[in-house]
Amino acid sequence: MHPDLWSQFMPSELGLFCREIRSKLGQNSFDRKINHSLWPTKIGAVLPKGVEAQSTIWEVSLMIPVLRSLEKVPIKGFDRSPQSGVLAFLGGMTIVLVVAYVLSERTFYWWDYTTYSWILEKKLTEFQNSPLQALRTTWRSAGSDYSDYPVLLLLPFRWAFGNGRVTYILSVALVYLLPFAWVVGTIATQLIPAAPPRTVRWIAAWMTIAMPMFWLPTLRGYVDIGAALGMAIATWIYLRDVELRSRWQIVTIGLLLGFTPLFRRHFAYGVIAFFGAMTVTLLVGAATSGRGWRAIGQSVIRLAGVAIVGAITLITFGKHFLRVVLHNDFSSLYTSYEVSLSQGLQYYGIAYGWVVWLLAGLGFAIGFRKRFLSHSTAGFLILFYGFLFIVWVSRVKQVGVHYTTHFTALIIFGLVSFTWALLQARSRTVPLVVLGLFLCCNIWIGLAPVSFLDSTLLRPTRLGMTLLPEVVGTKFSELFAANNPPLRRSDYDELARLVQTLRTIASQKPPPIYVGAASSLLNSNLLGFVEDALYGHRSLNLLPAEDIDSRDRYPIEQMLQADYLVTATPFQHQIRPEDQEIVKLIGDIFDDRWQISQDFSRLPPEFRLANQVRVNLYRRVRSTSLATALNTLAAMKNAVGSRPGRQLDWVAIEPAPHHDLWREAGRLFGTIALLLCAHTHHAHPCHHFSVYAPSARSPDGERSHCLQPVSVPWCRADTAGDRRPGSRHPNRQTCPCSYVSSYIFIANLHPKGNGLNARNPR
Repeated sequence: MHPDLWSQFMPSELGLFCREIRSKLGQNSFDRKINHSLWPTKIGAVLPKGVEAQSTIWEVSLMIPVLRSLEKVPIKGFDRSPQSGVLAFLGGMTIVLVVAYVLSERTFYWWDYTTYSWILEKKLTEFQNSPLQALRTTWRSAGSDYSDYPVLLLLPFRWAFGNGRVTYILSVALVYLLPFAWVVGTIATQLIPAAPPRTVRWIAAWMTIAMPMFWLPTLRGYVDIGAALGMAIATWIYLRDVELRSRWQIVTIGLLLGFTPLFRRHFAYGVIAFFGAMTVTLLVGAATSGRGWRAIGQSVIRLAGVAIVGAITLITFGKHFLRVVLHNDFSSLYTSYEVSLSQGLQYYGIAYGWVVWLLAGLGFAIGFRKRFLSHSTAGFLILFYGFLFIVWVSRVKQVGVHYTTHFTALIIFGLVSFTWALLQARSRTVPLVVLGLFLCCNIWIGLAPVSFLDSTLLRPTRLGMTLLPEVVGTKFSELFAANNPPLRRSDYDELARLVQTLRTIASQKPPPIYVGAASSLLNSNLLGFVEDALYGHRSLNLLPAEDIDSRDRYPIEQMLQADYLVTATPFQHQIRPEDQEIVKLIGDIFDDRWQISQDFSRLPPEFRLANQVRVNLYRRVRSTSLATALNTLAAMKNAVGSRPGRQLDWVAIEPAPHHDLWREAGRLFGTIALLLCAHTHHAHPCHHFSVYAPSARSPDGERSHCLQPVSVPWCRADTAGDRRPGSRHPNRQTCPCSYVSSYIFIANLHPKGNGLNARNPR
């Protein structure tokens, strides 16, 4: 047989080749004497590119007995071994790489890096106590920033293999990452139908392993690859029949599209892009099919079926998700995280490496030119990722290692196409060797500790968690992937000493502690997980942190509640400094000697973290007066400038009964600003305030948000805060409610007002 034919066809593909011949020539034509005049045209459709049909007529004719014997062998018998080999190879590489990477780390995890491992532990405890209650809390969690749904499939691994970082990361990799790689390889076989499926799967497996950004989100603790897996499965199912003629396709795709955003909220944009690409593909295909309006109508009905199934799924499992999405303007809340188009392109280009993007683009270009790409598959993929890119740069405008999961599959498809084009070339040895060497260097630079390159032209960029790179690399290094080595803290022991000191302070009754820093080196969330890692439980009373200007609030409430403050010099921020002014305020209070700083005293121990960061502790020595609180709030407003995103028209100075009721009242009335419980005894005796009396129940017995204003003078001799039975309150007669829970004193924060509305009559 022709040598090129043997080189292109392995035994399993030879059986497929035989069946293709029978389907082209027909059963009778294959079994009787073959009309040689038909061979060039009919066999040419199934021969590999570059193999001349005329030169193989007599050779294939001599192989008819062999072809008949191979044709009778079931294809599954041939495919099972190659597929199992690819899967075993991917599984083995996944285990080796994950275990080696995680065991090389010596750090404390924080924020998104550990959130889902903490949710997994919590969910396991809930299922052990009450499975029904655990399912109920999972359903409700769809409305939070981090849904519990992704950890449900990880529970068997956690139960079987115990706790630990390696167990958690490995479970995410085996449950989500490995199937994702397999599905991407399957889609690649649909993208290049002329190539042997086994060859395409092996190429896809190697391209997947050699891509650092394929591994990084999972190695950092994210579960976003689970949502990407849902999108990949929906893509694979749709590409099996782009006309959606099967009901199971409509139902399955609808279920996947409806459930994917519940895994990770930002994949809602992927769902929008997928549905848009599917709509264009269906309608264009129907319009060009020659069947007229009937085909278009059928396509619209099928699209409506997918949308209905997706909506039912989303409503059933994500009722709370929809409520949060409809009642929050996330574009405004996350403005601080947004980047420009050029910054976004630079981030994602450096993350993968510009050479990888170039090779992927060349793969698609060569595939279209050589015509070995499936037009329907490639067209849908280009539409899908094109719409996703448009939505991302126009609406989301955010960057991060977990967001790269949206685009990883596209790059793999391009690299597979480029590699297949090299395999078809006559002189392919040298290009394949060069490609292999580059991919090896790329994954080494992307995941290995290569700090010794920092003094060379290959100094790589280190991106970190958010949009600010930890290290800016050279232009030459941007040809390769950004460096994301195992996390290791040089100040591990010093951070442990800081937590130990705080625990010593809080040994008896945990005092409120506020951390005025928000970076990977120091933040409130980090200290909590340091305590978990070292002591197995938490005893520190860490107040909720206000970190991002567009998303959070003024830290006045925490400042007045805290007995201890933790500050860092220089100012620690995770994104642009101008977008974290509310964090910078804490350091400015002591550096600029604000009035409220006199209520605190610096403690002797000083802690030195990495990058010459100094950490100081401050202890409250006296309570903050009302006048100081008002002045501090006014100073915070002037320092920050624009109002923080979730700042209501009021803030609470001290915790009060029915605090949630007050927050809801603030949303309803919109003019309340500064609240102070009546039992505070630091108000100036000459201040006048508007007094609002909240009610727990109205006269008819129902909960009420009734607020009744009365202007009263406040002084220490006043007994308005006395809630003893039978005590007389100044506004008891004017309030229609039968019970008054507490008195709150108000200062106006209305945008149209002139400063604070606490007036001192002279």
